[in-house]
Amino acid sequence: MREKNGIIVFPINEWNVAMKIRLKDVPGSLASAAMVIAKSRINIIMSQSRTLEKGRVSEWDVVLNAPKRKVKDIEKSISDLENVKDVLVEY
Repeated sequence: MREKNGIIVFPINEWNVAMKIRLKDVPGSLASAAMVIAKSRINIIMSQSRTLEKGRVSEWDVVLNAPKRKVKDIEKSISDLENVKDVLVEY
């Protein structure tokens, strides 16, 4: 198997915000968090998810392009979801 190297470039501006969301590792957890973002009509620039403990904890890293006032609302809405353990936001 051949390993591929590469660089991913995306524009950085004052509206780009990184979120790290820890979820219960059950079907639909990530989808429910993504739906909050979709309903807010916010663009997802980058997304990566992984299982930390099978059947227990997963993590979703997401970069949004959104004003800070909207991010605070999104953070609160995602935090209130049943399957969300915690949300860390980096401005």
